[in-house]
Amino acid sequence: MNTKHTAGPWMDSGHEIKADGKGPLFVVTMARTGNERCVICRIENSVSGRPLDDEDFANARLIAAAPELLEALKHILKYDDDGLGLIGATLARAAVAKADGRAP
Repeated sequence: MNTKHTAGPWMDSGHEIKADGKGPLFVVTMARTGNERCVICRIENSVSGRPLDDEDFANARLIAAAPELLEALKHILKYDDDGLGLIGATLARAAVAKADGRAP
């Protein structure tokens, strides 16, 4: 299965992640006590009331992969900045900045 996630850009509005023309994709909950696992996001369609579909689950998989994707980008930029090419390096830096809270 290779269902596509909701097209970007995704915007962080504090407690929801939104995309152009879409309602909230996820309600984010970050409650951590010690080293216990915590809920990072919960798939909900509270705005539309529609049942979850393949796109919702593709979005969840993308969010679940985000830490590894960020680490990979940082590693690539650290060791192979020139190999990405100008556009690739610019996109990678922008994505890392967004993930680190340094860009909108």
